[in-house]
Amino acid sequence: MTDHAAETRLVGLFNSIGTDFDALRPSLWGPAGQALVDELDIRPGERILDICSGTGASALPAARATGPAGTVVAVDFAAELLDIASTNAADEGLEIDCVVADVTGLKAGTPPCATPFDVVACSFGVFFLPNMDDAVRNVLSLLRPGGRMGASIWHADSLREFSEIYRASVAEVAGETSHQGPRSGSRMPISHIDTEESVSQWFTTLGAQKVDTSVYRLRIECTPDFAWKMVVGTGMRGALTPLDDEQIARVRQVFLERLALEGPAEINCDTLIAVATV
Repeated sequence: MTDHAAETRLVGLFNSIGTDFDALRPSLWGPAGQALVDELDIRPGERILDICSGTGASALPAARATGPAGTVVAVDFAAELLDIASTNAADEGLEIDCVVADVTGLKAGTPPCATPFDVVACSFGVFFLPNMDDAVRNVLSLLRPGGRMGASIWHADSLREFSEIYRASVAEVAGETSHQGPRSGSRMPISHIDTEESVSQWFTTLGAQKVDTSVYRLRIECTPDFAWKMVVGTGMRGALTPLDDEQIARVRQVFLERLALEGPAEINCDTLIAVATV
């Protein structure tokens, strides 16, 4: 699949799962997004670029942190997700500027990046970017000297058992499909940056002067309801796209039965956070 075809597929996927994606915000995206913003130590009045923004997991806490004197520009290629982010911000009385755009096409000196940013935040998004190295190198160029980029990434140990059971369930019903989430078993970009050492080395090779890393421990009870929300509200849903309703219902049944028999009591959602200073 070409980069363009893969991106088109991702746009379609995330535009189709907006409500299900946002249903995970209180328990997953929100806490992890707050942890990312905490590590970035955003100060009042700073200019924030939030990329791969989704429904506002890190854009919303960034807006709280920078306050009315600051600016938050939230960029995502999925208009459906940004519509929800805008509503979420309005519900909290926060202001974020939502821009539907391809992150890889952002250019310094042109809107919405006409002025350098103090901070770039990216919550669970860098590993979806085509040509990840080039894309993030370009994003770093949008920062002022001394600015910082924070990224949250699934830790190497997170989701493994859960994802293995999901993959086996899909395979039992429909065979292998082309995409089953960030832990699909193939050598995806995330596998190059999912430890503190590897993500630090990666940012350094892209030009960062300093990289600070931490792990945010997040475990969520593996109830049938939440387990299925994790499937339909994340990139794992991509494996269901080619299936009909009957097959999807069967995958759900097999998956939940397998989880009950051999699954974890808690889903490991541990998040690696890296803050790179340029």
